[in-house]
Amino acid sequence: MRIAMKIGSQHALYAAVAIVLALPAVFPSHSDAQTAGNKAVYGPSGVTFSTAYIDASAVAQGSNICVTLSNILSGTAFNNTNGAVIDARGIHPGTTQPCTVDPWGTIPSGGWDTPATILLPSGTITISKTWIIPNFSKIIGEGPGVTTLAAVSNFVTEVDNVNAMVEMGSIYSAACSGTYCFCGGTASTKPADCVGVGVRDLTLDASSYTGSSKIIGVENQASQELSIVDHVTFNDAPISTQSNGMLGLDVFANQSGNTSFPCAISGDTCSSNNSGPYSNLIFTAGSHAGAGTQCAAITGEAGIRGIHGMSCSSALSTLPAAGITLDATSTTIEDVYINGFTDGIQVGEKGLATQADVLINITGGSTMTHLIHIESVDSAGIGSSNCPPSAGSTEDVCDLSILQATSATGTTIQDDITSATLAHSTDATVGMYVLGEELGSSASGQYSRFSTSPTYPSWSVGNTSPAGDSCTSSGSLYSNTSATSTTGTLFACVSTTWMAVK
Repeated sequence: MRIAMKIGSQHALYAAVAIVLALPAVFPSHSDAQTAGNKAVYGPSGVTFSTAYIDASAVAQGSNICVTLSNILSGTAFNNTNGAVIDARGIHPGTTQPCTVDPWGTIPSGGWDTPATILLPSGTITISKTWIIPNFSKIIGEGPGVTTLAAVSNFVTEVDNVNAMVEMGSIYSAACSGTYCFCGGTASTKPADCVGVGVRDLTLDASSYTGSSKIIGVENQASQELSIVDHVTFNDAPISTQSNGMLGLDVFANQSGNTSFPCAISGDTCSSNNSGPYSNLIFTAGSHAGAGTQCAAITGEAGIRGIHGMSCSSALSTLPAAGITLDATSTTIEDVYINGFTDGIQVGEKGLATQADVLINITGGSTMTHLIHIESVDSAGIGSSNCPPSAGSTEDVCDLSILQATSATGTTIQDDITSATLAHSTDATVGMYVLGEELGSSASGQYSRFSTSPTYPSWSVGNTSPAGDSCTSSGSLYSNTSATSTTGTLFACVSTTWMAVK
């Protein structure tokens, strides 16, 4: 029995040795399989390294996190047509660390058309310069309040002079000199628009910025399809009063014939058409923020996919002018809470064509003057799509639909075009307010308009006759649907009484 056990043990030992000796043939050594930062994967020839995923914490570290990222983006490990996810979550997570350069400071020859998604660590990254995110690229944090990009006090813009913490692409044509552009254009044709640019799951903090120019959180003048901003918090509370404040989100496109609000780079064309949605945004301005503080601005013939979900608040004792300005066409703004501004949403203030827009579920807080303010600003012919029929003599806001507006104070809807004021005292909630187009070319102030508010003329329906009953808005109509009525089917409000028309 003991002899048999001995022989069995020897066989087991020989088998174990054979397996160990065979391992190098099956699994190549670490140095053969991958370079620093590249994860091992199984390929056609066995284990190799993956350029689709790069662990930034495993590569040689630069002087700060952005130098490390820049070295990766410009290095040979990233030189492939499919791009990569660069995981920087392991670089000093939970700490405050500096960033002195734009990670994408060096654009590859021939333009940047390779996807790059950077996963940022938790903690605070103090940025000294604008991050310009090129084609097919994204930055993703671990969540608002978990990952923060904070502007330093002497923050400066990058090459295109747009004073933004983050830019979604760039239209700067001088960057095309030689062999490259941010969005893949050429020196002769100028930059193309960027595609697939994203900013997600982080906080942009301007609380330490003390510069004299307004600072922008996210600027989009150049990125279109598949370009988004999602779950981003903007924090504007400078240490000392900064007169211009912070503009959280700025989406800009040139408008035909408009010279009053040109692209930031003279001679170029800005376009953010079809970008978005811009969703789940929070903007907070503290008591020391600048008077020019603003949550969002949408300007030009953008036709973007709208703002969907935003909290916009200011704690300034002197109310800033507007939380959100809308001077664009075919744009939707919905599920928005605003407090601490003179105007919550200011529509048409710049005198640009502002048409076919929809505002849905807009709620105002306790320190507001106007929740929604429709401005009466004549463009004097600027733009190619003034409200018909008399270009140059009509205001440029028309075909505007407001669905569910709720105020806590002040005025729910102020319409300067038709001189309508729907105050909180009488119209705290307005289910629908639609401003159409001007009727005719000679009579000023005749517009198609409908509102569910009884304060202004509307059309109501019921199955009984209101003859002789009181009414509140002269000019309102009432349809009696009762088939047996002998007193009339159509009534008009004359002074304060319903009168039968037919």
